[in-house]
Amino acid sequence: MKNICQLHFADLGLAFKFYNSYAKTRGFSVRKSRSRIVDEKVREKTYVCSCEGHRLEKWNHMKNRVREPKPETRCGCMSKLHVIFNVVTESWVVRDFCDEHNHELVVPKLARMLRSHKKMTEPDISQMNHMKEVGISMPNIFGSLASQCGGYENRCLSYMRHREDLADFKSSTGQPVMQTHFQQLERSAATIYTRQIFVLFRSMLNKASTLKVIYEEETSSCKIYQVSKFYKPNMIWHVSFHGEQDEFKCSCMRMDSIGIPCSHILAVLGFLDIAELPKSLVLRRWTRKTKEGISGYDDMGGLMEDSLAINRRACLAHWCKQIMNEGCLKGDIFNESRDALVNILSCIRAHSGDNNMMEEHAEYMYEDLAKNGSTEIETTRKAKRCSYCRKGGITLLRVP
Repeated sequence: MKNICQLHFADLGLAFKFYNSYAKTRGFSVRKSRSRIVDEKVREKTYVCSCEGHRLEKWNHMKNRVREPKPETRCGCMSKLHVIFNVVTESWVVRDFCDEHNHELVVPKLARMLRSHKKMTEPDISQMNHMKEVGISMPNIFGSLASQCGGYENRCLSYMRHREDLADFKSSTGQPVMQTHFQQLERSAATIYTRQIFVLFRSMLNKASTLKVIYEEETSSCKIYQVSKFYKPNMIWHVSFHGEQDEFKCSCMRMDSIGIPCSHILAVLGFLDIAELPKSLVLRRWTRKTKEGISGYDDMGGLMEDSLAINRRACLAHWCKQIMNEGCLKGDIFNESRDALVNILSCIRAHSGDNNMMEEHAEYMYEDLAKNGSTEIETTRKAKRCSYCRKGGITLLRVP
């Protein structure tokens, strides 16, 4: 933290790139906040965490709303980076830096899905524009970009992993807006279940508001509650509560079949004024922490082999694209970039056991390319042969 407070930046763009890169390693997203303008020039700038501030309540209670409100992502986080312009050094210096978050950070493998980290880079945009100019279709353009990051091998498995990561990301970011009358139970389930299971649970919670407990009976081993619907006294379900084991069982057997508390059990929880879901009603397979302790996953929460190789390939492709775009502008920069890449490749091959050095080959190849514009090898034309007797110098009409 002390090192960050001593940093200097040449412009605001570098300051934002630094804070955005730092946020990606930590697992949060950033956005631009307030600015101070003096003499029509920006003199101060603040970058904050995307969870800074709070959503206005009027957006959660709109009468003409058609879609479900988006999850609340703002929780009053105080993390920020405040930079000011130093007139003496003509640079931007860090004036205030806070790295304290009041929310859970995203695991590193899901950070790419945050809003400030899923934008296309300038080299990728430039490459796409060049491909469009020569008439390459958009599907082929995306296929080319995908091949640079590992290709489409095992597409079904990769698609499944992507959908799984997307579901984990939605479950770990944001807080669903409370929509039922049992808000304490709803809030407790939102922190336990995954997002898809929580949607199913909330539908059960809405049905629980149409039920009532009409009779209570206590036995030697448990308590039995009779649950009925309003204005339908003939529809009755029996819910038993075992106090020693803290277990609930219903005659509908929905909890035993799908592992989600039924509306009858939830109605009894509301009748007993229970604010949190008992552990006996929560199956680990439907919770956010279901992957913890699985041997096939690393500490970061992802598969160790395939995802690591893909990330390395994408990282190298990103930097090589920038070298391609900036290294081809001038001849001297091109020569330095080419020699540096050749040396790096030689070191990699030497380290892996392949000692085939290619400096001379690369130098001659690029010199010929710059002079003649082609790298094709000249070949001598073979003598014609007769298609009938296969002898040279004669044709079918001259066969004796």
